[in-house]
Amino acid sequence: MATIRITGVPTTTTKHDLTKSLRARSDCVSLSHHDSHPTSSQTATVTFTSRSTAARLKATKRPPRCLGRRPSVDSDFLGLTVLSSSPDDEVDIVAVHGLNGHAFDTWTAGDRMWLRDFLPHQLTRTRIMTYGYNSNVWDKLSTTTIPEFALALLSALVNKRGTKDKKRPIIFVCHSLGGIVVKLALNLARKDKHTACIAASARGVVFLATPHRGSDTANNIVVGTLAKVLAVRQDLLIALRMDSRQLNEIDNEFRTNYENLDIATFYETKKTKLSRVVNSFDRVIVERSSATLQGKGPHFPIERDHRGICKFLSSHEDDYKAVYMQIARMVKKAKVTVAARVVLKALHLPQLGEIFKLGGKEMVKRYGEAWTAEMSVPQR
Repeated sequence: MATIRITGVPTTTTKHDLTKSLRARSDCVSLSHHDSHPTSSQTATVTFTSRSTAARLKATKRPPRCLGRRPSVDSDFLGLTVLSSSPDDEVDIVAVHGLNGHAFDTWTAGDRMWLRDFLPHQLTRTRIMTYGYNSNVWDKLSTTTIPEFALALLSALVNKRGTKDKKRPIIFVCHSLGGIVVKLALNLARKDKHTACIAASARGVVFLATPHRGSDTANNIVVGTLAKVLAVRQDLLIALRMDSRQLNEIDNEFRTNYENLDIATFYETKKTKLSRVVNSFDRVIVERSSATLQGKGPHFPIERDHRGICKFLSSHEDDYKAVYMQIARMVKKAKVTVAARVVLKALHLPQLGEIFKLGGKEMVKRYGEAWTAEMSVPQR
């Protein structure tokens, strides 16, 4: 399997056009506007069963007419990629992969990428995006640090959301290191007026095997015999060691700043095979004690290894349903807050900013009568 991203697709092109022209399966194609403006170009993702087919499309100098004159075709998926969107979107979901991850492949099992193939059919009025960054530990030329990953994510979100969507609620879905990047990004967002809107818009985070307090596996690779033979970016591994000072500082600040943020954590319960030869290298990458945030949200075990905890082949799998239910719960709560904002603004209720901090459920409880009265007024 191989998936490519095509940006700059004309607004007149339909999903049917893509499927027919590229000879792809319709259930392995997505087509969404690059941003919320209806006249913007579109972004497509296409999964091919043959890697050679994808490679030919990337290399061709004469792309199919439906892709426009100058489409950009890549398989790196760096930055933000919109997987699903509509003009009526009320909530943003942003998925962030982890160490050695990929913005598309991390979430893919077989030819099924659940953020693209399952979630959009279950959640309406929700824009779904995936974010990619170079977390490849084998890339010795890269010097990008975790704080720089976080700043780049903030910049991408601010640019993508623009002025129109700057108050739209955001829910993050994070795997492994992606959770650390998101926590640090939210910490940094509060300190800059240009990114404060991201901090204010954050409504929930779903953590999948995030090493909040580090990983013993990172310790073993850095200080063990493997360090002598593996040409890896040890700076990233050092930052992820158990009881890392950097991780503790990020976590403490996050807990203080986002005490009321909706959080759900999932942790792996199967060992990950790190070597095809030596079984002694098999281990749980992120232990439960590190993957869960004490006193913050529900914690769920998943009978999968570190790589498989974020990959689902079917929307009928129990593990997928468990993750989906937490995302759906957060989306529903965020939409209530959006609706309440509209009603309260129309009613000119006082102390609006303070009221929003209560969250959707409490807001409805306190202002239910006003809400009902407003919603019962005939539309003109």
